[in-house]
Amino acid sequence: MPATSLILMRHAESTANALGLWQGQLDFPLSEAGRQQADNAARELAGRGVQLVASSDLERARTTAAAAAKACRCDLRLDARLREMHVGEWEGLSTSSVSTEYPDAWRRMISGEDIARGETGETIAIAQERLVPAIHDVIHSLPAGGTALVVSHGASITAILASLLEVDYRRLRTLIGGLRNAHWAEVDLLEDGSVLRGWNIGAVARDAHSEIQQ
Repeated sequence: MPATSLILMRHAESTANALGLWQGQLDFPLSEAGRQQADNAARELAGRGVQLVASSDLERARTTAAAAAKACRCDLRLDARLREMHVGEWEGLSTSSVSTEYPDAWRRMISGEDIARGETGETIAIAQERLVPAIHDVIHSLPAGGTALVVSHGASITAILASLLEVDYRRLRTLIGGLRNAHWAEVDLLEDGSVLRGWNIGAVARDAHSEIQQ
């Protein structure tokens, strides 16, 4: 029997991405380039046998997912639990501003400590407490051997993947790097655990397996 599969896709480029801003749970729309990315990704995903599309309800994810759901001829399920990590006071700031205005917290975070982002935001562990049940609801909605597309956000997808693979978030992020806009991970869910089959797969063909090894 074929494995049940998840496609974990990051939303296309938002206006905040284009400006280099931390978004967290602020609700930015897609940029013009992002709308084209979403359309390209939807065409690529149309032939992948997707049976269910679930998405964060934030606009940048929702718009990306709507294009894919239409192409895959699936209904779209919105779930606020699939939102990006809340980064508190850092939302709307550039990375340079965050590192300058919050130097102690920034040093602790980049050293690997799982702090509450932006003082009032979430830790990775807290974010996983809402993300993982949402993913399990998607999995339980699939028939055996089915495929679901989940559209979420960069940090949230890495947090989901760390839980599925049973590895530390920081270690995983160091090994595979970030997920680009409108790109995705492919995960097989087996009886004895989950397997990452590809990372940073997108409409422009690249060998995703080589990226996992870098």
